[in-house]
Amino acid sequence: MELLLFYQSAGQAAGCRLESGLAQLSFTKKVEVFRNIAGLAARLRHPADGLTAIILAASRQELQELQTIRSLLSKARVFLLVGDEEEETIALAHRLRPRFLGYLNANYREIFAVLVKLLEQHINLPYQV
Repeated sequence: MELLLFYQSAGQAAGCRLESGLAQLSFTKKVEVFRNIAGLAARLRHPADGLTAIILAASRQELQELQTIRSLLSKARVFLLVGDEEEETIALAHRLRPRFLGYLNANYREIFAVLVKLLEQHINLPYQV
């Protein structure tokens, strides 16, 4: 079973569909939702096997704040969605060493399909989107 950590700062609506879709994945053990970096960091200090962190960072400032927990994120497979395609944003995003890097304005179904594929590869279970 897979444990998913979902981070999206308070006040963001971009990931609501993705968050609700995660709850429907039958092969996940649990989805833990975090609305601030401090909460996510506290959870990452107690890692579990099969941990995937889904992070939605809408701004460059948020990506800069996430750099403070970069070493903790190394304990998880990181699925990262960012708010823009600017060179500085992408450079900051890559410092977090994500398994997947995408954009918040991308097609929801495509993003969800990539996430499911990532999870399938880790646990070797088929799943239909």
